[in-house]
Amino acid sequence: QQLDFRRDWQHKLWSAGFLGMHWPTQYGGQGSDAAYQGIVDKALTAHNAPIIFNTIGLNWTGPLLLDVGTEEDRQRYIKNILTGDEIWCQGFSEPGAGSDAAALRTKAEREGNEYVVNGSKSFISGAGETDVLVVMLRTGEPGHKGITALLIPADTPGISFGKNEKKMGWNAQPTRAINFDNVRVPVENRLGEEGQGFAIAM
Repeated sequence: QQLDFRRDWQHKLWSAGFLGMHWPTQYGGQGSDAAYQGIVDKALTAHNAPIIFNTIGLNWTGPLLLDVGTEEDRQRYIKNILTGDEIWCQGFSEPGAGSDAAALRTKAEREGNEYVVNGSKSFISGAGETDVLVVMLRTGEPGHKGITALLIPADTPGISFGKNEKKMGWNAQPTRAINFDNVRVPVENRLGEEGQGFAIAM
């Protein structure tokens, strides 16, 4: 019920023209100046409005797709990010590696037109309520240059989520582990080129 409320609240804000105000109109934005979004955000805070739930999508994935995504990516994802129809999370942290991207070990091995993903991510905020994941994965040599970003629907076979955990304080969003067991992801779901994941994240 809480998730439904948060999705509905975001959709109402978007319908009123108060989200994505500086995003292009062809993807569901308002095509306005970014300053207007800042004014709206301050007004929402001043009136103790509910927190917008899809923060990874709105603040990270959406701008990233507008910058480095393909036209197909933008058409597929951007409007749903704004409306709240698809909630995003990012898969960076790993057991034993924390958020150190250079040390990540979860692999994506290329097999024809697919990547096969195996491994796990830990302490992922919003996991379990998410619809789409943007995940940093090991596709090559150790270090930053061997990292690739994939966009993976959360209902892809082989993905499972761990139990809810409160690792970041009583008022923080719960986190979960994400496990990948021979998860097959089309190459077209790659964000940027292979090996560009760290640069894209930065």
